[in-house]
Amino acid sequence: MCRCWQLQIDLTAVSSILGLASVIIGIIATLNTIRRFTRARRLGIFLEFHRLLYDKEFIKDMNEVQTYSYSSVEDFFAKYGPEANPDSFAKFTRVGSYFDGLSTLVRKRFIEIDFMPETTAIALIGFWEKFAHKADEFAIVYRRPGCWNNIKHVYERLHKLDHEYPHTHESA
Repeated sequence: MCRCWQLQIDLTAVSSILGLASVIIGIIATLNTIRRFTRARRLGIFLEFHRLLYDKEFIKDMNEVQTYSYSSVEDFFAKYGPEANPDSFAKFTRVGSYFDGLSTLVRKRFIEIDFMPETTAIALIGFWEKFAHKADEFAIVYRRPGCWNNIKHVYERLHKLDHEYPHTHESA
């Protein structure tokens, strides 16, 4: 033991405290690294999805799907179904799968909805509004109840965000 300014310092206690402090610092550093890695991974996943949205062929497919006109699910399949028009159906499936996959990642919290740029949000909203009125009927045809729920969920969250953060429009 050593006496400094009339205090008794136990070297064993000091050594234990320093050891504990270094373990705590190590845990904090590790948690910080894990958090940064997780955020970077989520951003990477989103960027892979987002990159497709700017693919020229995907944009053409998305624009064509937006022009589909149908009065019922039966009418849709008569005009754009896999037997009647395999190319149109492939485009519908590609675009729908993109938005379903992106929406699933948002819903499962692999990516944050805040990562979604306005262009992606607008495209998802346009797709959902084009097919929402018959979504339940499509789900019956596919024998997948709720297969559009992820897109609907993200659509509703985007509208909620619009109400929380209204866009300001300056008048000229």
